[in-house]
Amino acid sequence: MPPGEPMQKSDKSAFTPLADARLRTKPFPHIVGLRPLPDEVADAAHAWLDGHTPWRRHVHYFFDQFEYNLIDAKLPPLLHEGLLSAATLRGLRQRMEALFSVELADVFSVTAHRLVPGQGIGVHTDRPLLGYESHRMVVHLGPEFRDQNGGHLMFFDGPDERDFAQAFRTIHNSAVAFELSPHSFHAVGELAGGVRYTLVYSFWRVEGVDVVERPAQYIEDFDVPKVARKDTRLAPHARGGATLDALTDILAQANAALRPTPETAMLPDLVHTYELLRNYECSDEVCLAGLFHGVYGTADAADPLLRTSARERVRAAIGEQAEALVHACCAVEPESFKRALKRGDPSLVASRWRPVPPPIDRSMLARMATLMLAYRVARHARFRPGDEQWAEERRLLALAEPHLDTRVQTVLRRVYGPP
Repeated sequence: MPPGEPMQKSDKSAFTPLADARLRTKPFPHIVGLRPLPDEVADAAHAWLDGHTPWRRHVHYFFDQFEYNLIDAKLPPLLHEGLLSAATLRGLRQRMEALFSVELADVFSVTAHRLVPGQGIGVHTDRPLLGYESHRMVVHLGPEFRDQNGGHLMFFDGPDERDFAQAFRTIHNSAVAFELSPHSFHAVGELAGGVRYTLVYSFWRVEGVDVVERPAQYIEDFDVPKVARKDTRLAPHARGGATLDALTDILAQANAALRPTPETAMLPDLVHTYELLRNYECSDEVCLAGLFHGVYGTADAADPLLRTSARERVRAAIGEQAEALVHACCAVEPESFKRALKRGDPSLVASRWRPVPPPIDRSMLARMATLMLAYRVARHARFRPGDEQWAEERRLLALAEPHLDTRVQTVLRRVYGPP
């Protein structure tokens, strides 16, 4: 169902308390219910996912989404107890067993998913073989979407979009659980606005459990202390008191999610750039600038998402320093930028625009290079650069390396190989 198309065959009344949910058999066995989690846990989980989680983008031929394996998380005590404790997992397993009349093992995976405008999941099914996930519970978190924002979980009678059978609204602390089979065709509509968060609990039948592999974990693994695992710092947007959807809404309104070609900045690429820069442990202003990289147009993509007349709005959203970095990256004349990197002389940077932006110092030069390279890495998730483009990016990295932070150098060398 495309973004903006009216909902069909579903409304909020379709959801009853999960404790009272009943099995439905069409188009395949499933249940829908409210309050799978205590309210305080659901609220805290949404806040944590928006403000702390270090997301990884996963792009395949039929889907594009951000993911995080909660097994790797050092969660606050309330969330660990409410989402991952042995008692919580066994309680969910027992509820699933009763609803689906099946015997399930003490084996789980729990993954968080995030979709931003421009992302979605196409129609597909999962064919569980021996040792594969057999049942799934999807828990929605966050403010209820307007129907025109898309992002509905949808069920189908067959493998084609025309086989649409039912859709479910994204209601905070609601759950849709279903049995996986060759006939469990499902999808998530592409988002046109908002940010969609879900927790995906996966379950395994008892038979074949001895051959399960990651991401499945035995229940005792969930209670291993996480003191040795990396903690997560508050995301730059959250430190500024914003939510991610408040920032991406500016981009979605500028049609950043609807740009059709890989040569043009798309919103998922911008969010991916932001996450990469967070992973590189860059400063807040660099990370936030990554979210708006190229929005005023660049030498390679002159058609802007936003006119420079909107600078004040962007400045209010991400701060003066981050916006100045965005503006500089958009204004720079590429060949002059390369000369400046090669000679280590920021005064060589020329502007494509008049009036000329404020002078660029060595620190700004390094931040611009970091941002431009991270954006190129983010775009690689969607399409393969050709040999000529790949070689050009390696040359840019070679010029930029003397100016980059050591951690950024190390990460980018893994992407491009040694200089």
